[in-house]
Amino acid sequence: MKKIVLIFSFLIFIISCEKREEKMIIEQPEPITVKEISAEEITEINLIIEAIIQQNGLDVLKSDKDSENVLLENLIKVHIELDEIDSEGNKLLPSPNGIFLSELIGNKFENKVYFTSEDSIYILQQNTYADSIKIAASILEKVNTKESVKEKLRNNSDLYFGEYEISIPILSKDKQTAYVELSYFCGALCGNGSILILKKSDGKWKVVEDIFTWIS
Repeated sequence: MKKIVLIFSFLIFIISCEKREEKMIIEQPEPITVKEISAEEITEINLIIEAIIQQNGLDVLKSDKDSENVLLENLIKVHIELDEIDSEGNKLLPSPNGIFLSELIGNKFENKVYFTSEDSIYILQQNTYADSIKIAASILEKVNTKESVKEKLRNNSDLYFGEYEISIPILSKDKQTAYVELSYFCGALCGNGSILILKKSDGKWKVVEDIFTWIS
């Protein structure tokens, strides 16, 4: 009987250690190696942007003569932060343009988990990239940008173009899943935003979740 109790106690100890280790991976994933964004990642990012333009019906294409929207040329980084607790034990909010790592790792988007602890180190490495990345010229030449509509605005002072802003996709370790924030600005107190989750299947990116997050 004592032997069984000892074995059971040992198993509880191992499980608790594994849980603590899992928690440390998320909360204290050090050391984080600063790495340069690779050509492969740049390619995937631009494929993701193309998929979002097509699948989310962003009316920014030059071929659409009635389009009154532009796509901002630079993708903006979503800063990945570790959870912080104040002196009273309350969880602090992330900074503007920020998200806690715990909001990705193990979190459910529409009841599905897309990122696990195995992705945590790689996600934090992406946090060392530049604050903005310019969309590929091959995409920009097909869409309205602030630069390309300057002449129209100059000739018609009453014309207004809404602006779509896309965040730099956050990729999973296997580069088969991406988290993106999409924002639309149509005036000082006009706009909306959403979270997009994309999955890569048969070499193509597909928007699998489109979660409305804010409106103004």
